[in-house]
This record gives sequence, C-alpha cells and structure tokens, in this order.
Amino acid sequence: MSEISPLTIDHLSEIIQLTLTKLHQSNLVSPELVDYDFIKKSLANKLTKILSDHSGFGAFHNGLLKTYLLGFSDIPTLKGKERGSYIPPWGHYISNNDFHTFFKLYSQLAKDWLKTDNFTHIITYLPSNTLLQENLYILGFGLLVIDAFRSLAPIPSPPLELKFLLRSMTSDDFQIFNQIEQDFCSYMQSSPTFLYTSPSNCKSPLSEFIADDRCTFVVEYQGTLVAAIRGVLGTSNFDLLSQPRSIGINYAYTDPRFRGFGLGTHLVNEVLKYGQDNQASYCTVDFESANLLANRFWLKYFTPIGYSSIRKIDNRL
Repeated sequence: MSEISPLTIDHLSEIIQLTLTKLHQSNLVSPELVDYDFIKKSLANKLTKILSDHSGFGAFHNGLLKTYLLGFSDIPTLKGKERGSYIPPWGHYISNNDFHTFFKLYSQLAKDWLKTDNFTHIITYLPSNTLLQENLYILGFGLLVIDAFRSLAPIPSPPLELKFLLRSMTSDDFQIFNQIEQDFCSYMQSSPTFLYTSPSNCKSPLSEFIADDRCTFVVEYQGTLVAAIRGVLGTSNFDLLSQPRSIGINYAYTDPRFRGFGLGTHLVNEVLKYGQDNQASYCTVDFESANLLANRFWLKYFTPIGYSSIRKIDNRL
C-alpha cells in the first residue's frame, strides 16, 4: 500500500531519476533530442528551487518514491486575472499508469493551491502519455499549447514567386515592421485563439528581432513587409530541450492577404538554414492549439513533443 507524503529536497535525486525514466519510456521523444547530462544539471537547479518554495506530494512504497506531483504556485495573472500554478513536464510521474494515486496527489496539491487562491492550473506532459491526457480531461483540463520539433532538413517546396523578396530583417525595417507586430497581436487576440497580449508585448525593441543569438527573416512585396519569422538559438519553451543544440521559432506571421503563396514554408526553411549555419541540431516551435491556422501549418511539418493543458477553478470557492 502506498503512503502519500510531502516532497522535500531529500527526494531530489529520486525525482530526477523518474524523469529520466519517463524520457526513456517515451517512444515519441527522439533520442537525439535528449541531452541527459544537461537535463540532470538543469533539473537539479530547478528542483532545488521548487522543493524549497512550493508544495509537492509523492506516493511511496516501502520508502521508495513511485508517483509524484509538484509545481510552481502563486504565479500572478496566469492566463487570466487570477493566480495560478504550473506543473512542468518534469513535475509529475505516474507509476504503471496508477491514476488512482495520481488523482489523490492532485486532489491534495489542488487543495493546497486553493488556500492561496490559485484558480488556474496548467500541466505539461509528453504526447506519448495518452492515458494521462484522457484522465486530465476527466479532471476538467483542456488542451492549451502544443510544443513541437523537427530536424533541420529543409521542407520541400516550389520556388518562391519572383514578386516576393525573402531576406533577413535589418534595422532599417524596424519602423515598418511594427505594423506586422501589431497585426500579429490583433490576430492572436481574435477568435477563436483569444490570447491576451499586453500593449508592451506588441511593440518590442529591435534587439528582440536582431541580435547575436537570433535572426528574423521577412518577405517583402512591393516595398511592404507581408510576412516574418524569428529563430532564436539555444531556446525552446519545452524546457527539457532548452540547450545550445536547439533553435526555437517564437514568432511567425503572414498577412492574411498573402497566405497560400508558400511564404510560411520558405520562412521556416530560412530558420532551419540559420540553425544549420550555427551548429544547431533541431528546431522547436510552440503554438496555441486554438490557433487553427497555426495548428494546421505547424503539425504538417513538425512533430509534437509536449502538450500543455489548462483547468480553471471556479473563483467563487
């Protein structure tokens, strides 16, 4: 019979080992993506922080940790005006799909979160864990964000029409580029995506687009910028993959009037080439599942590596 107890810093090594076990068991995580030395070091730092400052619970059998659940709590305005909590992909492990125990752990953790008005709960998990996804649905979670990856091999595509000019963004583009950024924010805020973006996030400094670790590519049509994409070296929102070998796409937009010309595919290929030139090994991207255009485009060329689901608790409790 399992005993449920709070997690402490003494359980750090067991949690790391279970996370590595989960990665080994996942048949959708390509081996070349996983740098186990990097993960061990990264998790040691993250877990030291989270186990010291946040709640977590584990199920123990004969003194050994078998199933656990922990996350960051008291995050202000998490996907809304209320505080919330986030369970990262290394913040949970389910022994032999023991969802009865998982429910008990979540029940205890959610009870603690509610004491400090954490009404929003988000969890990230590997796509191979379809049983977890089904049981999260039972608990009231719905899909929010998809993380995906691909190799740096170029995407086959017909030549770009001559009326379009694809090139790197320069500082001279910055003023006119602001219109693309404004249009991008408006699109993300619209139905059915409804992603909130603050005014400050819709007017970024030039250094966000041009720097030593990043490059932005644009498509020009008759002197106007109609599409753009940004690739940043050594980044990935899926934090188990945030390492120098990756290049992350974290901005991509095409003016609706110019969709269907293959601009997006050519822009992605420029990022892939930029990654190759800078010794990256793979490319990552993340997008809201409710962004239907992005969902269709990215999943055509990228393979999911992480899903994030959200649950909103009634704030009248």
